[in-house]
Amino acid sequence: MVTVTYLASGEHFVAANVGDYVYPYDIRINNQNGRLDILASGVAGGIWERTVLFEYDLRARREIAQRGVTYKDLPAACSEENRNQ
Repeated sequence: MVTVTYLASGEHFVAANVGDYVYPYDIRINNQNGRLDILASGVAGGIWERTVLFEYDLRARREIAQRGVTYKDLPAACSEENRNQ
């Protein structure tokens, strides 16, 4: 589960909740459009592979999209070197 805490108000919101044994793998913030993108992957219920993409609107404080995807169809993740630029 990924939660967002707003420091000014102290409010907490769930940005992504995919269930047992599926964990956040990559989280990215887009400050320009106020979005939080979350990739979660794992073995749901200990039985089947599950990969889910979430999009959370930081301004409206709500999840706006959730899509199941095939992990092998995702583009390659950024290298550590590119992430720090």
